This record gives sequence, structure tokens and C-alpha cells, in this order.
Amino acid sequence: MWKGAEVRVDPKATWVSVILRELGVPISVNTKRDRIAMQKAVYLAQTTGADLGYRFSWYLNGPYSTSLADTYYQLDEDRAPYEGYFADGEFKNQLQPVKELIGAKPSQANLADWLEAVGSLDFMIRVMARPMAESIERCKLDKPHLAALFEPAKEALIAHGFQ
Repeated sequence: MWKGAEVRVDPKATWVSVILRELGVPISVNTKRDRIAMQKAVYLAQTTGADLGYRFSWYLNGPYSTSLADTYYQLDEDRAPYEGYFADGEFKNQLQPVKELIGAKPSQANLADWLEAVGSLDFMIRVMARPMAESIERCKLDKPHLAALFEPAKEALIAHGFQ
């Protein structure tokens, strides 16, 4: 009997792969924008109950998890073991608010900028416990290149049940 090499599948990487695929966020570490989009998508998914145990802290580009970065680099290196996993209906429903939030992206914005804006604003309110108006002003100050996105981000967060 032939024995092949054992393939180890990391459960967290499996879920990250499923979440990103469901949300339409590419698994790619090629650009900073790609990495920002993955960070914020998983952060937002965790706020809807898909808690994988990643802990986020405030960083230059908003909520950031070092251990999540390790996971998506692992996925980028070898996606094959994770491609056969899919979300069931209940999990898809759990991710629906994030899909809707992504769908609310203004046409002029790219995905990474939008996810950075909504993720950063949500983090300031939810985790840092700052009021909405103060959070918007702080985000505009910290991220002037995204200033035009914070009002639409506020509206989208409220409309889709994040705030």
C-alpha cells in the first residue's frame, strides 16, 4: 500500500479561505491593497459572529491582526488543501451583512479603500468605544486619502446593522 505525504489543513486557514471566497475578496499578498482588503474583510466577518479568534489592534491602516497575516500568507503559499471547503447556508447568512456592506461600496472607491474605511470606522466605534462623530473626524485625520469615504461608510454601517 502506497502512503502519500500527509496534508495538514489548518482549520483557521480553512475558514479564512471560505470567508474571503464568499465575500469575493481575493486571497493575494501581492500588494498592500490586497492585504488590507483581506484584513478588513475578516475583521468585519468576525463582527457578524464568524469569530475565528483573531484579535485585532489599531494599526496604520485600521484594524490589524498579525496572526491573520500569518494565515493568509500560508493560504497564498498553498491554496490547494483549502479549495474544497464551502460555506453552508447558515454561515452564508452570517456573512450576508458583510456582503451587503461590500455591495454598498461607492463606484469611485476600490475594494481595499472601502474596506479600510468601513473597517476602521467600525473598529473605532465598536472596539475603541468612541462616538460616531468623533470616530469619523479621527478617521479623516488619520486617513485623509479616504476622507470622502467616511460619510458613506457611516451610512453603510448603519444600514447593514453594524452600528
